[in-house]
Amino acid sequence: MQLTKINIFSLTLNALFLLFTAGCSGTSDIELPDFQDIQAVQDKSTSFFPFIVPITKDEKTLILKKRNALLSLEKKQQQGLEFNSKEQKWLSVLSAHYKIKVAPETQEFWTLIKKRVDFIPLSALLVQDEFQSS
Repeated sequence: MQLTKINIFSLTLNALFLLFTAGCSGTSDIELPDFQDIQAVQDKSTSFFPFIVPITKDEKTLILKKRNALLSLEKKQQQGLEFNSKEQKWLSVLSAHYKIKVAPETQEFWTLIKKRVDFIPLSALLVQDEFQSS
């Protein structure tokens, strides 16, 4: 299948729909536009932006909370303190989720996890979507 601009836009929407239906926090009151009924790409973009912005902001908030917790744990380790069992479990789950195979005791772990637990600025997301849909 050749990926056309509309196919890429459709794939983006499908991926976001999966995120949306998986229970992004704070987004349960956002109604999914019926993109299949919208034929013009410009009209899809016009409907898409108001839909995606609140979801993106909610996810950014969650990611920033995770990142801040990670930075606190990194600082704790740098001070020579040990993680409690809850912190160890959380790091283990996060490592598995982000497919990081090195131990949290290493600098490589912190370098990798901080790269992965980060957000894409909303403006970059919207520009990328506009680029893909144009």
